[in-house]
Amino acid sequence: MALMSSTGRAEITKRLITEKGFVAVAVEADWPDAYRVNRYVRGINDDATARDALAGFKRFPIWMWRNTDVLDFIEWLRTHNTGLPHGDEAKIPAGGQSLIPLLRFRLAAPSLLIDIIRLSELEYIREADGALHIGALTREAALETSSLVHHRYPILRDTSKGVADPVVRNWGTVGGNLAHADPANDHPATMLALGARVVAEGPDGKRVIPIDAFFTDSPFVTTLQPNEILTEIRIPAPTERSGGAYFKLERKVGDYAIAGVAASLTLDPDGLVTYAGIGLTNVGPSPIKARNAEQALHGKPLDDAHIHQAADLAAAASQPGSDRRGTAEYRRAMVRTLCVRALRKALARAREGEEL
Repeated sequence: MALMSSTGRAEITKRLITEKGFVAVAVEADWPDAYRVNRYVRGINDDATARDALAGFKRFPIWMWRNTDVLDFIEWLRTHNTGLPHGDEAKIPAGGQSLIPLLRFRLAAPSLLIDIIRLSELEYIREADGALHIGALTREAALETSSLVHHRYPILRDTSKGVADPVVRNWGTVGGNLAHADPANDHPATMLALGARVVAEGPDGKRVIPIDAFFTDSPFVTTLQPNEILTEIRIPAPTERSGGAYFKLERKVGDYAIAGVAASLTLDPDGLVTYAGIGLTNVGPSPIKARNAEQALHGKPLDDAHIHQAADLAAAASQPGSDRRGTAEYRRAMVRTLCVRALRKALARAREGEEL
């Protein structure tokens, strides 16, 4: 059964909650066990037995959108023009890799999940109109292995390769990484450095949002409306003498970053900086764009003195706290070190067309 933007929607909505043969029913909040419980319950035909089987679990329904058409889903959102069912307590996971830890540690308890991973129209990587277009449901693994990304946008490959581990990258999506707005996620800093834009779609139409206007000063909060979804990321195509790089420090592979820095540069024929973008990972309550560091590089040659000046300003822009990953002083020092490395790597790529 699929959710369709046609007649009988009320009946479908009712069946979503009650029909045990649907994709998922009320399950416990620990995501790995959710599907185990679901497989068990789907074999039960009477409601009373199902309720008994789920007794004691913290439950929420999962609705899986089974159509592949984005417009159908937008139309469905239009019928809920006051927002999603269950309001702000509803979540729309894609790969779910950012949401899983929050559910596991009881840091989030949404009353409804709407899974849109089958919207295959949102899985693509292509260049057009002077930009790289990435569908919001494109997997991290696809970005990591894309020949186009490898040769033209190596900073994106740097970023995707550093996301968690291969299992997570096979499920996690680029759009989900951004829309979750976790300051510890890797893509926000890179998109800030690149000057990306994101496309949001909902019942009121389509909006193109500059990435620095997409994030807010609060963690896990974006300027997406409750009945909008992120559908695409647009990154300006690289020009001649441009390059970028992403570096992060982590305690172990797959851990969140102690600190991370993304840098993107464009040089003029004389080697002076005409564009500089610097984004910071996990050193503040939200992704940080190091504007003072960027401005300090404009019109300057990228020699060691200017690189270290920008790194000092990037460290000053960071707002780290002290936690088990290190003290605030240590993490600020790591921003300085990583910024130097990212700028040097970006410079090498800009000068030599280096890809690796």
